[in-house]
Amino acid sequence: KQLKKTKENTWLRGGDFDRKKYDEDLNLLLDFYANNGFRDAEMLKDSISYSDAHDEMYIDIWVNEGTKYLFGDVSFEGQTIFTAEELTSQLGFNKGEVYSKKKLEEAIMKNIGTLYYDRGYIYAQTVPQEKLDQNNELDIHFIVSEGKQARINEIKIVGNSKTKEKVIRRELRILPGDYFSRS
Repeated sequence: KQLKKTKENTWLRGGDFDRKKYDEDLNLLLDFYANNGFRDAEMLKDSISYSDAHDEMYIDIWVNEGTKYLFGDVSFEGQTIFTAEELTSQLGFNKGEVYSKKKLEEAIMKNIGTLYYDRGYIYAQTVPQEKLDQNNELDIHFIVSEGKQARINEIKIVGNSKTKEKVIRRELRILPGDYFSRS
């Protein structure tokens, strides 16, 4: 099911084999494993063979799933704007849940990133460090670098032909000199 672009030939659609799409699908397969707890899953080998009549193709994929991991303890270092509890509440996962690479990336980019963007810290970076404990739980230690708070320097309005610029400006909720906020 994870092979989105490599499809079987049926009476509804053709099944032409495209090596480039097949390679992309192999990466999707590994992502599927990484999002379901198998962070260390690896493709051991794959083979493509044909029937004796060369009218059917067979694809075999050997995967080593590895160990299934869970999220463990979460800690933060370097944050001054938000408390560790505030950041933890924004993660989108809890201790004991099945590890997901996608959830971890969303926690960093969307959830924590949005908190900092709304306060004007557009250069803030959050780097996770994963450490395995004895219960196959991955403890995540986030190192936060907040950077400087960004201010609005100049607001340019271009391309308006029907509405006067002063009408647009009076509707803005920000002014030059204000701190940037994504929302």
